[in-house]
Amino acid sequence: MRLRGTKENVLFALKAIRDHKLRSALTVVGIVVGIMTVITMVSVLQGFNDQVMADFTRFGSTLVQFQKYESRSGGPGTGSARAPPRVASGSSGCRSA
Repeated sequence: MRLRGTKENVLFALKAIRDHKLRSALTVVGIVVGIMTVITMVSVLQGFNDQVMADFTRFGSTLVQFQKYESRSGGPGTGSARAPPRVASGSSGCRSA
């Protein structure tokens, strides 16, 4: 009994595909483009990973560790090259108006 219901469903689906050719073709194109996009992104990321690992291996290191610390290079915006804060005092020679 269940086989008959499955057969009817398959025949109904094939008739719907045949009746709506443009919709079916656009659906197939969308699926193909989506799969190609996923494959392309995975390939690009894997190639990038391989390139980075090859660059690190070329330097002779196989263990790389990244840690987050404040920058101490003294470049612009790092805060290490700031002038000391001004201290206000009563005998600074400034006149108030």
